[in-house]
Amino acid sequence: MVGGEEKEIGLERLNSLRKAVRKINQLIVRSSATKELARSACAALIETRGYMDIAISFRDQGGSTISPVAHRGRHDRRNWEVELPPEEDDSLPRCVEQAVCHKRQVLIENTVDYCQGCFHCRHGKAHRSVLTPLTYKEKLVGVLFVCLRSERSIDEGELELLKEVGDDLALGWSNILVEKQNRRRSIAMESAVDGIAILNEEEEYVYLNGAHAQIYGYDSSEELVGKNWKVLYEEEEAERIEREGMSDLYRRGYWRGEATGLRKDGTTFPQEVALTALEDGGLICVVRDITERERTARQLQQSFVELAETTSRVLGVRDPYTQQHEQRVAELAREVGERMELDEEELLGLYLGGMLHDIGKIAIPETILTKPGELSDIEWDMIRSHPRRGHDEILEETDFPWPVAEMTLHHHERLDGSGYPDGLEGEELSFEVRVIGACDVVEAMSTRRPYRAARSKERVLDVLGEGRGIKFDPQVTDILFKMVEQGEIEFD
Repeated sequence: MVGGEEKEIGLERLNSLRKAVRKINQLIVRSSATKELARSACAALIETRGYMDIAISFRDQGGSTISPVAHRGRHDRRNWEVELPPEEDDSLPRCVEQAVCHKRQVLIENTVDYCQGCFHCRHGKAHRSVLTPLTYKEKLVGVLFVCLRSERSIDEGELELLKEVGDDLALGWSNILVEKQNRRRSIAMESAVDGIAILNEEEEYVYLNGAHAQIYGYDSSEELVGKNWKVLYEEEEAERIEREGMSDLYRRGYWRGEATGLRKDGTTFPQEVALTALEDGGLICVVRDITERERTARQLQQSFVELAETTSRVLGVRDPYTQQHEQRVAELAREVGERMELDEEELLGLYLGGMLHDIGKIAIPETILTKPGELSDIEWDMIRSHPRRGHDEILEETDFPWPVAEMTLHHHERLDGSGYPDGLEGEELSFEVRVIGACDVVEAMSTRRPYRAARSKERVLDVLGEGRGIKFDPQVTDILFKMVEQGEIEFD
């Protein structure tokens, strides 16, 4: 009969503890702070199970220490703290060392005998205690301490339920921290100037901050939630992003580039896009409207063009032939670049290089520049000094976004090292220098100069053919040869 009563009492205790577990599960859903969760859990365990003392400890926000955040019972358990991550710490009480360092549940049959001086046993009386480590994904996040009077037994069923309580508390701790992080991220994303969006595995929007919707002309983010990202691009542009951007994203985990977005009203705008892959198969998209940046860049580029053309016109006051030559070389170099499928930035660099390649002639006496007839050796030496003077005296300190000064200095260099002023050869000649150098030769030969008549079309073709791959870049030569042959370059 006595055994039956003990069994009934044991079942009653387990049922009361299960009731506490259910309460704690409800708390996990409702609680928004770790202290609130811990205090409510302590109250639930005291009320339903009747423990004498309970203390719950959690990692602090920085994750470096574990200390009590809630306590219920007769004795204060708050004045202790454990630094993490400990491996072996002889200074800790044995029960705490086992729970914290080894993440083991510890049953103490006699708290006084087990570890003298323990902060869980300050009342000096013998009681039963259990320390249960709180772990989430194998990481220690806290400790649950419960204490009973010595006459109250604790069986395996109760120990397992305490482990379940510990798991629930650890999950609750993690959920609260995640929710805090999400709130912080949400605040940060909503206050961001750039558009930020999260897409699922099907590449549909699940979250967009206000800026993302506004950039595309939408009043609310909700208008885009559940839609595929391709609705924000014209079909051809979406295909390009799919081909270039998304393939890179899934191969390398990220992609960054420029695109043309489509607003709700049908207008388009330039944008900078950064994509980052997420572990769940989704992605984060950050978009920046670069309309103003591109407008400013265009204005700056136009300023460079106007500066170069104005400088060339100043030279034209003294030497109209050279000014006209520079203009024609600039236009020819840009045409060659277009046939090589260069981008607008590179084409502009070639144009400016052509407009200024002979600027050093501004330092040459006008009588030599406009002299009819043959030039003497001394006069030729002075003419040949114009690349160095244009570079050193005019352009070297000018901060162009393109190698304009280099094009000016080296446009008379040749692949075989026969040029001047530095005798460069092969790979020492930059791409821009190769284009300007060849265009300079063709334009100079095709027009009349003060000291000679224009060369014939046949002679220009001979020079290009003989110099291909020796003096001039083969690809540039082939383009110029075809233009001369088909009559696209005029001869005076």
